[in-house]
Amino acid sequence: MQDGIKDLTGFKKGLVGRGIQSKLNSLEKKGDVKSGFYDMLVFKKFRNVLGGKVRIIITGSAPISKEFLSFLKIAFSCNVFEAYVSTE
Repeated sequence: MQDGIKDLTGFKKGLVGRGIQSKLNSLEKKGDVKSGFYDMLVFKKFRNVLGGKVRIIITGSAPISKEFLSFLKIAFSCNVFEAYVSTE
């Protein structure tokens, strides 16, 4: 997904960039992962990759970086929870 975003140019790149920044700000300030405008225009394509009706994502791996976890939340417009434990 991030490689596809890097390859964008012109208006699309600007729209996606503004959408990402807007949703990251909303996530940071309000904890909100949804934006009607940007979800419809930009992030719908990301959700469609997983079937379009994503409500929650649970990871079961090593800890994910805060930046990438935030990106997943805004890209799929849902909460992403980490489920991992130490085995040591």
